[in-house]
Amino acid sequence: MKSFLYLLLTILTLGTISCKHDPDAVIPGSPGGNGTQRPTGEPLGERETKQIGPAGGSLQSGDGTLTITVPAGALTALTEVGIEPITSTCPGGIGDGWRLTPHGKAFAKPVEIKLNYAARKDSVSLPQALGLAYQDSKGVWRFVGNSSVNASTHTLTLQTTHFSDWVVVQWMTLSPLSARVGEKQQVTLKALKYITPSLSEDGLVLQSVAEYENGYPIAEPEPLDPKYIKKWSLGGVGSLNVSPATNQAVYSAPAQVQKTSTAAVSLELKGLFSTFTGQNLLVSNITVMGFEVAYLQVAEKNGPGGGRDSELIIYGSNFGAQDKAKSSVTIDGQVIGAQDISVWGDNLIICRIPMIGPGSSGPVRVKTASGAMTEPHLLNEWTVPMRISRPSARVGQSMNEAATIYLRIRGDASPVPPDLTLIYDEDSQNTAAFKSYVRWEAQGEGFSTMRNAEFCGTEKEVWTKSAGDIDLTYMVSPTDKQYFNVNLYHLPGKGFTVSFRYQSKDAVPSNHVSTDCEGNTIRSNRPHTISFPSEFHEERFPLLFSGNTLKGGKSAIHETGINCYLHYDFDDSINWGQTIQLTWDTTTGKF
Repeated sequence: MKSFLYLLLTILTLGTISCKHDPDAVIPGSPGGNGTQRPTGEPLGERETKQIGPAGGSLQSGDGTLTITVPAGALTALTEVGIEPITSTCPGGIGDGWRLTPHGKAFAKPVEIKLNYAARKDSVSLPQALGLAYQDSKGVWRFVGNSSVNASTHTLTLQTTHFSDWVVVQWMTLSPLSARVGEKQQVTLKALKYITPSLSEDGLVLQSVAEYENGYPIAEPEPLDPKYIKKWSLGGVGSLNVSPATNQAVYSAPAQVQKTSTAAVSLELKGLFSTFTGQNLLVSNITVMGFEVAYLQVAEKNGPGGGRDSELIIYGSNFGAQDKAKSSVTIDGQVIGAQDISVWGDNLIICRIPMIGPGSSGPVRVKTASGAMTEPHLLNEWTVPMRISRPSARVGQSMNEAATIYLRIRGDASPVPPDLTLIYDEDSQNTAAFKSYVRWEAQGEGFSTMRNAEFCGTEKEVWTKSAGDIDLTYMVSPTDKQYFNVNLYHLPGKGFTVSFRYQSKDAVPSNHVSTDCEGNTIRSNRPHTISFPSEFHEERFPLLFSGNTLKGGKSAIHETGINCYLHYDFDDSINWGQTIQLTWDTTTGKF
């Protein structure tokens, strides 16, 4: 029997991941050989683009982890090539993915995708089973492996003739890949596979190139047959109970843990990757928790504890039972009173905290009834300026509305501990911290004029130079005179995404002046309402971490609609077509 690695390299060499041959041959369906249909990923950041022509060229993702190399002759015309980070929806996917554009583009020659997976290496225990998968137009992810993988440099390469959404996959794994447990707690570990290779007494191999030339459809995980398991091993604290007849093992943490400790459970496979010199191991890393604060989240309104205001969610371990006289939470040295603690569990505390001022952010510590105190864990605070300037007149005229949206956000910039179940995940809607606001400005004594198409007169709008603030008001009606609503979504360990709307009715003093053919003038008061452009409604803007800093960025560029103008002359539309874009500043944390 030929080895898995030899056959995989043969597939990549002969088939060149033959996506140009009917890339949608697999019909999505239920888990199993047909794969599982999944939604497409959501954008996570700015798209990097480059014009590449017949001479070839290369492009790198913004974080430097992914590089596309287009050889000479792969393209017949100058083409904009792009890399956009996206969320992964692939079963077994490791980390986020990438959207390579033009989407569905077929190349005359194979294009190389090179990935540095060093930032994901803790999620990779078996590099021999590592590769890339793409999502076809039916939503099925398809594993196509790699052309080469280097476990020392943490790099893999792939040759492909088409672009799509791509993600890194290890097609066999131990689940969970990592876990956090407290004293006496147990974890059940299972050996799983995400694709269906052929089976033999010697191991698992990929089927023929002809049958799977478009890649292996990825399904929900299935148990690995126990006959391919050689042995289980444990390194570190705790104990391991193995049942020879199953693909499972149960890890048990020690009865007492003074400090956070680690353990590694490994499963050695037999008969796989015969050309690989070394053990074929799947590994799960387990952290046995000592007494600590592990992660923090803030619910700015109507939080899970039922509090009236902002609530702090503290994840950790070994907090013990609450003694209202002795146990406490402090934020930047300010004690949170026992009356403001709604939940105190061994691994979770929820307490009401100030919206602003002392004790609203800073180092968080938990003190138990025994007098033990955790090391400080930082609840940081950012006030992010997000800027937009919207023209309200034709090109060359000075009527312009500008605004800076100041979003105050509190959160934890540290990595999320593995396997920690969070109350707020990527799909949970929250809001920004109070004292967020919009500072708007009607720039100068602007004017907008037009020839009235219905008669020979003219019309003119004149603004008075003015400015003001719109304070954050949560869950109010858009019919109110001032309205501001923001939706904040957590990207735990990565940052946040936000969407918002605001308006201040009749904010800008303005006069409408109409002059007829005989020179008679009618002046009327018509104040202007400041509002967030409708072109951006429901769009989410990514605010992503770089250490304790939220990185700056910019939205897509939108063409302005006619509704944003005070006048619109269809006979002069060339002088009205303009664009708008939202930008935001790089913002360092308060602490």
